[in-house]
Amino acid sequence: VLDRPVTLRAAGGGGPATLVHETAAPYESTVVLAAPGARLEGLQVRHSSPSVAGNYAVLVTAEGAELEGCDVASASGSGVGVEGGALRARRC
Repeated sequence: VLDRPVTLRAAGGGGPATLVHETAAPYESTVVLAAPGARLEGLQVRHSSPSVAGNYAVLVTAEGAELEGCDVASASGSGVGVEGGALRARRC
């Protein structure tokens, strides 16, 4: 959960960084962007969960969250979900 205005970014030169969350528990996202200015940049985000609702790799709950140059996917749900927030996505 990013609950402060921070950027989580892949380090340069080593290829893509991947965040993975595979769980048997329902309703768990890989990343939650919960603060204005929370940002993911240059990351691969992967997810798998058995839930039928609220099943996202990235869940956005804050206004002003951002994804830049990310590859986001869920094997069992949606890559990105926005609930009560607003997202700016570029090159994703």
